Amino acid sequence: MKTSTSYAQATPSLALLKYWGKHNPKKNIPATTSIAINLSDELHTYARVSFSSQDTVVIQEKNQDMRRYKNFLHAIRTRIRSSHKYKIVFSGTVPFASGLAGSSSAFAALTAAIANLEQHHCSTRDLSSLARWGSVSASRAVLGGFTRFQAKKDYAEQLFPADYWKELRIIINITSYQEKHLSSRDAMIRTKNTSTYYPTWLRTARSFEKDFYHALKRKDIEAVGEFMRYSYLHMFATMLTSTPPILYWNSTSIALLHAATTMRKAGIPIWETMDAGPHVKFITLTQSVPDVLAHTRIIKGVLKSIVSTIGEGVRIIS
Repeated sequence: MKTSTSYAQATPSLALLKYWGKHNPKKNIPATTSIAINLSDELHTYARVSFSSQDTVVIQEKNQDMRRYKNFLHAIRTRIRSSHKYKIVFSGTVPFASGLAGSSSAFAALTAAIANLEQHHCSTRDLSSLARWGSVSASRAVLGGFTRFQAKKDYAEQLFPADYWKELRIIINITSYQEKHLSSRDAMIRTKNTSTYYPTWLRTARSFEKDFYHALKRKDIEAVGEFMRYSYLHMFATMLTSTPPILYWNSTSIALLHAATTMRKAGIPIWETMDAGPHVKFITLTQSVPDVLAHTRIIKGVLKSIVSTIGEGVRIIS
């Protein structure tokens, strides 16, 4: 058996227009269209993969429950016609399972690393489609830049390259390093099954798609920011009206949301978004970063504020 090892790196995909819910849970097909950006290398995940006698996944020196990876590994082995088992080790700067889209960078890196280890040529579209089996967001993380994953499709596409909007900045405000109490997958199932607002969310999400894309195309940060806010707030409405309700926010999250409103009223171009976790992400422009950081530094509970540009897609590490 081969003894070579393959390494790949990817960065998280942050959805500005949110995906929430599965059209086909078995095949991990999204119910809503998402439009996203890759973060830059300040937040990244490495996947190291080697051949082994059995499948194992290690994160922070701890073996993981392989049920999380079963469907993904079956899909990729079927696609590349391999019967090999793998030892997979993840590392990097993205806290796992905390709401920072760590699964997107992890499965994007893992997909590329396995394909490289097996010396199997995959097109970018193939890699995106395969990464989906691990995480819908990973399909976008494979590509980098500005991406779109349309509802009911099985792969993502790149809309614009990473250097398309050079002045745009993302500020990731980390409010906790703890694992979240409920996974995104389980939260989606609960909202779909119990929230009376879920059908409304599907209709609302569809209504944003075209206008959001055109706002992004003309680099209209105010329009992009407003649609981004509407999207995450409508998404959280389904969580809050689930049974039992789902609430990922903490007191620092709420303080950051209020701070964003205060800064906008003061004329600073800043809009916020959140995912299934307590962290708050801001989008703004380069010249406003110092003002935004000055506001976030005085908020109790902000553990770290990371300034990111738009990142590239997955890459193999020699």
